[in-house]
Amino acid sequence: MTKWAVFLIFISTPIFAVLQDCSPEESAILQGKCSLHVNELMIFTDDKEVSLEVAKNISKVCQSITKCYEDIQCADAQRNKEMYEQKCQRLDYKNYLLKDCMTKVYDIINDKLVNCTEQFDYSSNNLTTKREAFTSGKSCFMSLVDTNCSSKSIAHFHSNYDSFLNILTVPPANNEKCNLVHDELTAAPCIPLQTTFMAEEMSLVTIMLKRDFSVVKRLRRVCEQLQECTVASCFFSAMNFTIRNEDTCTNIDTIQRKTDFAECHLTTILKANLTNYDCIPSNATMPSFVKRTTKPNFYDDKECAKKVMVGECGQNVTIGFDENWSRQVEL
Repeated sequence: MTKWAVFLIFISTPIFAVLQDCSPEESAILQGKCSLHVNELMIFTDDKEVSLEVAKNISKVCQSITKCYEDIQCADAQRNKEMYEQKCQRLDYKNYLLKDCMTKVYDIINDKLVNCTEQFDYSSNNLTTKREAFTSGKSCFMSLVDTNCSSKSIAHFHSNYDSFLNILTVPPANNEKCNLVHDELTAAPCIPLQTTFMAEEMSLVTIMLKRDFSVVKRLRRVCEQLQECTVASCFFSAMNFTIRNEDTCTNIDTIQRKTDFAECHLTTILKANLTNYDCIPSNATMPSFVKRTTKPNFYDDKECAKKVMVGECGQNVTIGFDENWSRQVEL
């Protein structure tokens, strides 16, 4: 085995797996001093929303717990340290309303509503790139926090930015379930896209009846952005969301083809002059200004209509043309 192979095995092994069992003296500290801090934390642990003052007190207790375990270099102590680090990150995420804050911030970033956000790739799936963005673009990010988030979130980010940055950009060593704060933070850019997509998807049928073709195209763009965002997120993958999203995007592709056909069909019917197509007779009945839905008689000829629509709208309209033509004839 090469020295590189040995090195790789070492760094992939949890630190407490290579530590010795705790000595009686170390176990006594675990059961004594560290347990006192844990019991103190238990008092605060419930599902209720807490004040900023209480949130800060919980954070202080958490720091005492992790520091206590960190100072004891044995397997159980380090295992407990990791467990309570994750538990305390979850408490901070809840108590300081960070999910709501990050959703608002990414909504602004995705919509490019603030100029400074375009300079930094906050939404990158590459953690190195993301870290650089949140480091170089700290002032821009904090300006969004200060103007859009709760006082709890603002206080947390101002006091714990470095800790936030590490949680966001350093993947946890043991993360089989993909349910840690790191995972939710890396998935945060997708949440506003998901909300927008679901809202527009719900109104899609009504919009189609109104022949608002632009909405389908916009929905397809959002679907592509959402798919790109969620496919790199184990948080969404754990819920099989990426599979459902892929199916939805495929369905929208089908709707898009129908939309392209319908939009082109309507456009060519209303067009004032189509006489440059040799399949259209010079005496073709063109729609009047009053009766805009009247079809020119050349539309009884499927191949002629196809030729005209390709000429006016491009080759994309030929995708699924026969099916769309049959549906249009039935209307």
